[in-house]
Amino acid sequence: MKKQFKLSVLVSITILIFVCNVQSQTNEQTKSILVNDFHNLGVYYDDTSTVNHKLGEVKIDKSLPFRKKSSSLKKDLHTNDTTNSYQIHFFKMYENKLRNYEVSYIGNDEFDKAIYKWLNDTTVNVILINSNTNKRKSFKLGQTFCKGCSASLAIDAN
Repeated sequence: MKKQFKLSVLVSITILIFVCNVQSQTNEQTKSILVNDFHNLGVYYDDTSTVNHKLGEVKIDKSLPFRKKSSSLKKDLHTNDTTNSYQIHFFKMYENKLRNYEVSYIGNDEFDKAIYKWLNDTTVNVILINSNTNKRKSFKLGQTFCKGCSASLAIDAN
């Protein structure tokens, strides 16, 4: 009887530790970050360096869209100052070197923060959020395995 009791207590404690550990990991996996706002400076900003960044980190910069002269139209593309360009960066290892993977989203939406969660070793779910309206835009970004490549991207239709 004592052995059965000890075994049942041991199993209960093991289950409790496992459940607490899983809950802790779930909370740690979803992270909240602020969007770095360079749009108000009136510039296009795109930092592709890996300096001061760490493996698994996600960062988002908001700026004016890249202004490219169209030779046929003789005017700037994306010149509307209400248009935002969001550069979504994530940092992963490739060939033993930390790499900055990036995708851009251009639109009139205003976002000031984001949450992200790694779904596996190569895919991260990023949700841009407007704190005032709670409008959200979801992205699923994937690591590509080549030098100088941007990330693969799937955008939620919402």
